[in-house]
Amino acid sequence: MAKKLEMPKMGYDMVEGTLAKWLKQPGDEVSRGEPIAEVETDKVTIEIEAFEAGKIIKFLVNEGDTVPVGAPIAEIDDGSGDDEAEESEAANASVTPASDAPAVGEGAEAAPTAPAVAAQPEKVEAAPAESAPAEATGRLVATPAARGLAEQRGVNLTGLKGSGPDGRIVKADVLAAASAPKAAPAAAAAPAASEPKAAPSAPAASPVPAPVGLVFAPPAPNAVYSEEPLSRLRQTAAKRMVESQQQVPPFFVTSTIEMDAIQELLPKLREAHGGKLSVTELLLKACAIALKKFPSLNATFAGDKLLVHKDVHISVAVATDAGLLAPVVRNCDSLSLGAISSQMRDVISRTREGKAGLDDLQGGTFTVSNLGMFDVTNFIAIITPPQSAILAVGSTIATPVVRDGEIVIRHLMNLTVSADHRATDGATVAQFLVELKNLLQNPFKLLL
Repeated sequence: MAKKLEMPKMGYDMVEGTLAKWLKQPGDEVSRGEPIAEVETDKVTIEIEAFEAGKIIKFLVNEGDTVPVGAPIAEIDDGSGDDEAEESEAANASVTPASDAPAVGEGAEAAPTAPAVAAQPEKVEAAPAESAPAEATGRLVATPAARGLAEQRGVNLTGLKGSGPDGRIVKADVLAAASAPKAAPAAAAAPAASEPKAAPSAPAASPVPAPVGLVFAPPAPNAVYSEEPLSRLRQTAAKRMVESQQQVPPFFVTSTIEMDAIQELLPKLREAHGGKLSVTELLLKACAIALKKFPSLNATFAGDKLLVHKDVHISVAVATDAGLLAPVVRNCDSLSLGAISSQMRDVISRTREGKAGLDDLQGGTFTVSNLGMFDVTNFIAIITPPQSAILAVGSTIATPVVRDGEIVIRHLMNLTVSADHRATDGATVAQFLVELKNLLQNPFKLLL
């Protein structure tokens, strides 16, 4: 019997996913738990598995399509032999498989970013109206997210063809309509009885819409530029950073640390740990110890209360080809330097290779962003909600300073904390930095 494989929910805040790549083809046999496709979420690209053994009948979405959680993406024959049920489900499918997409002029319309194209049922050839059941009933069917976005972008949903199940209008349809060329309405105004193939309005030229809530200025009329579509990760990062700046009242405190003792101790520590130890691991350990003393920096602001986390899970900012990610090193407060180093290198390696899972990227309570390897004196990092603080680490630079009335060379590093003023205050952050300074300038304390 044919059963539908649905877009799974792979995270508490996931509402939709993009089918990045099919790993199998129609007709292939699959085992239960065998990877069948790669799905790109807001945070990561991850393989999804077949829910049971059987043969793939067909795909219901194409590579690159974005569909909501719970939407069917493929049909699998489990071998139970219920042909009548299988044929009924196939006849009611409302999304065109990759191999059977209708040609232009068959009544199918699609925006470039729509997750799938509504098509006529395979066994019914008479009524083109069946490609959009919502239109046949005369009702305007749209998801709440699509309605809210339409109101925000000034998009009239009336007459807009939905690409979701049963012709439902989804967010992607609204984004496509909002970014369509100005001349598009004129093409849509042609009589319904005229040739259907004249209705689509050159969607290929539509620019990629900005993430929801972002405002951008168009380039100058004579500017020369190329368009580079943003990945879902980059769009999500843009949206979250704007939300952070709009909702979180940040303040910033900087302190300068002498790193001479660390530089003297580090070669010995590397020798003891097989050469695999860096300043970053020492920073994580020092932060974990200091955060236990100043827990408001290891907390989440929640309206009328503060959620103080008992464990210290530190996110480490990592640059990848897809964008900035922050895999989590867990329980830094209870781990040795060697254990922190091993876990950090493992999770960072998976992240850079695109193999990190959602568990690797969720649950951080504090973030460390280290740009010291890029010869950066200091910088200010943006807080990642729901965390309340982030530490920005600059380069260690040989600098002349005055000690005991004499000019000497010391290796100095600037640390800047960005903190949520709703969760903590300047005096607490200053004391946190004093504790960090004490630990890093007396690194033997990190070994206790």
